[in-house]
Amino acid sequence: CSFSNQGSSRWLTSHLDATGISEADLLWVNASDGLYQIRELYGRPTFALGQAASDALTAADMPHTMVPHPQYHKRFNSSEPYELMSLIQTALKK
Repeated sequence: CSFSNQGSSRWLTSHLDATGISEADLLWVNASDGLYQIRELYGRPTFALGQAASDALTAADMPHTMVPHPQYHKRFNSSEPYELMSLIQTALKK
């Protein structure tokens, strides 16, 4: 996700690593661009990290599952597991 040691990107990267999820198995796209790349991966689950991403995917008529943005989860639910990790693990098993 990020080589930066700041913000939610590093937090998300560390959670992926701790869960054993390789970023080589994932495609990250910013909500403001690159949505066409997701269409090219037809049949793969798509997860929107937060409302802005969900709104962009909805506007593009692309099915997805919305989870809280990592920053939101880190700030308000840090004692709970981040739902995205189990969703990714399940998707990779298919």
